[in-house]
Amino acid sequence: MLMIGDLEQILDEYVQKVIPAMYRLRYHLILAKGGPDYPHLSEQSMFTHVINGTFGLARLLRFIIDRRILIPHLDEVALRKAIALYTLHDVHKFVSEEERLGSSEFSIPLERLRKEYQELGLVEFVELDEHLIRAVNVSKRNHYQGDILLSKEPRSFLWLLVRIGDTLASMRNLQETGTLEGYLKQLGPDFAPTGGKYAAEA
Repeated sequence: MLMIGDLEQILDEYVQKVIPAMYRLRYHLILAKGGPDYPHLSEQSMFTHVINGTFGLARLLRFIIDRRILIPHLDEVALRKAIALYTLHDVHKFVSEEERLGSSEFSIPLERLRKEYQELGLVEFVELDEHLIRAVNVSKRNHYQGDILLSKEPRSFLWLLVRIGDTLASMRNLQETGTLEGYLKQLGPDFAPTGGKYAAEA
């Protein structure tokens, strides 16, 4: 079971170790949203996108802990993995066509994923396998989701937390809740859009 103290310790460690590494890797100068690839979205740097999603997810989890909502698989290790995976969920946007294994933007060599994981200092934050890192890069249906089957992790739960973080970071206003509601419904019945105890509060 995840406690408030665990959440605060994890975030403190993240702020001390991972955030400085993101600056060193120039995440604040790389676009995650907006620009020529996402012209319909407001510009958001990779640094801002990762921070918004990480702390948005943390805020949701604080809500869950405060209200003693039971979420299977949610513990300190799972949260560390989810935050690390979310931090790496857009690595495909850094990879050049020459580096890729095929025509898909998600055909990222495992070595490239391992390099980003190590350079961000996440290897000291939590242990992950590269197949799962590549799988969480795939937000849409794609055959690279097959990497989930090669991972040893509680795969679908961690993927879901990453998608929730990504959705929270991408929302521009409170009217854009459709996708989030769908993910929260998968997280637990208390968040079901109809009949869920916390559907409106979350």
